Amino acid sequence: MGRAPRTIDTWSHDSTTTTLGGHMSVILNDTDMAMFDMPQPWRTTLGQNLRRVRLERDLSIRELAGHAKMYWIELERYEDAQQIPTLDRIYALAECLEVSIFELLPPHA
Repeated sequence: MGRAPRTIDTWSHDSTTTTLGGHMSVILNDTDMAMFDMPQPWRTTLGQNLRRVRLERDLSIRELAGHAKMYWIELERYEDAQQIPTLDRIYALAECLEVSIFELLPPHA
């Protein structure tokens, strides 16, 4: 028999989840957990691109986060490749920075 799935409690600040109560549990199996353990160079490239474009626009992390309606620590974690942004977050950041999402994402992402 395989191992029991792991439960990870997450907190989301987007309006959809907040409407549903804000707090949710996600069940992950070992294959899903491996995704979080593997180094993902595209995350690093995305973070570097975010930081580069933000600095080109002379914006602080707090300013860009405010424009994108997210917490500054969330944006900092994206730039440091510690957290994976959703596609909605990537679109919001690209819109605030006035660039295409393709300028933020690495090639072949």
